[in-house]
Amino acid sequence: MAKKFKNFFIEEEFIIRFIYSDHVNTKTNTLRSNFVHFRPNQATGKSELSCNRFMLDRLANCRLVAKSNESSPKRSYYGVGCTQVSYIREWKVCKLIFTPDYVSEPPNVSHTDIYILGLESIEGQANDAAQNLNRDLFKEIWKPYRDDGDIVDDEIRPYRSIKDFVEVNRNRLKTG
Repeated sequence: MAKKFKNFFIEEEFIIRFIYSDHVNTKTNTLRSNFVHFRPNQATGKSELSCNRFMLDRLANCRLVAKSNESSPKRSYYGVGCTQVSYIREWKVCKLIFTPDYVSEPPNVSHTDIYILGLESIEGQANDAAQNLNRDLFKEIWKPYRDDGDIVDDEIRPYRSIKDFVEVNRNRLKTG
């Protein structure tokens, strides 16, 4: 069924991405640019960003998957970033594909890839200004949540609007 409906997403559906300690500036509690680093996939030939369809899974299982992907003490599970399908689709260069992973342990049944078209990074080369700007803007649609173990599924929500984003981030936004 996942293969047949790999492009079917509901506009209001929540998408989460795991945040690791190297993705967040703990002093300012803001996401770093590497949170949205699109990595090249040799199998598909595209640059992709892994995330999860939150309506198909629960935080408890997502937490297990995230912790299994910890690669070192410097890259430990921190929490999740949440956005909405409609916010991702506003970026004309992004495409969502449902790609569940049943063979890994634990299985990641809600795994989804976001492909970026036309703004891929080239391995070993610095990004140009347009790539860096788009990455920084794309990063801002993700609402970060620190997961200390007591957060529950119903608390995780994306920004409702740009007004909501400004209200949440009022202290760190500079006004002119």
